[in-house]
Amino acid sequence: MDIRKHWKKAVWLLVAAATMSILIEAWDYFDSSRRGAETFLLTDSTIRDQIGAISAYGLHKRYYFEATGDKPPYREYLYLAKGSKMKAFVTIRVDQPLKDGEPHYSVAEIRPDN
Repeated sequence: MDIRKHWKKAVWLLVAAATMSILIEAWDYFDSSRRGAETFLLTDSTIRDQIGAISAYGLHKRYYFEATGDKPPYREYLYLAKGSKMKAFVTIRVDQPLKDGEPHYSVAEIRPDN
């Protein structure tokens, strides 16, 4: 009977983990800022000049900053990108539009991966 109790806990833990994984994937799918940051990563001339043409990249971390005082909210996406010149961590900053405008994308940092 004790084994059955542990199996139930294990099954519930697996269900919870699968549910969280699906929710995170859905969040990423609907995150238009992230898709825009990836497009910016692949097309920006500053990034291309420093690390070369990108052949592979992956999202390493994401940060969401709330509005404080007179500063509007913004997001940052940290990518590990492999370019033809070097491999680097590239941080893309996304400033949210004040009204019905488009978000503004910029390079916050390019740091070589040593």
